[in-house]
Amino acid sequence: TGDESWRAAVVNWMKTRHDWQIEPDWLIPTYGVLSGISLVIQAFSEPDDSVVIFSPVYPGFIGVINQTGRRIHFAEMTLSQGRYEMDFDRLDRDLPENAKIVILCNPHNPGGRMWTAEEQRELGAFCERRDLLLISDEIHHDLILSGKTHVPFVKAAPDLTHRTITFASPTKTFNIAGLHLAEAIIEDETLRKAVLTKAGNSGLLHHNTLGM
Repeated sequence: TGDESWRAAVVNWMKTRHDWQIEPDWLIPTYGVLSGISLVIQAFSEPDDSVVIFSPVYPGFIGVINQTGRRIHFAEMTLSQGRYEMDFDRLDRDLPENAKIVILCNPHNPGGRMWTAEEQRELGAFCERRDLLLISDEIHHDLILSGKTHVPFVKAAPDLTHRTITFASPTKTFNIAGLHLAEAIIEDETLRKAVLTKAGNSGLLHHNTLGM
């Protein structure tokens, strides 16, 4: 496809920076994280289904959910000693019956939280119990303070690859958002084929050569 060197670069970056071994064929290039999330929402839910976001959160999520005709369920986080935390008891109680997808901002924007492996596993267990697809937006994974380590969701919950789609991009790391390139990282073949089909049907499988 002409993108082999880009795939190799992403594989190498994830291994060397995040100790995450991915395979080249797990990658789907997108014009950006939000456009990729839009494809996933359209592929795995129907209009008027609900998508969960942990608020306060990056407002771009709100826009893309609204634009796809889905409903937003705001899972309000608790603020404890200046630290945002996910409230799973409240989410379990209030989750709409038509909820299909959860979007995790990992690390969190704007709260600055780096979710621990334990927190991510708890979220994964919740998604498994309530049959939810998990989108992990990890675009800020390289902007980490010294001495801290980002934990990709699928490393924290490796048994949940069948319901996990990760997004990443070099655009925040290197301040190159104008090059419009991100990647979906999808280990599960069934999920990956569904996203590829939706991208193809939308005419979005053309590669951004300059971005790569």
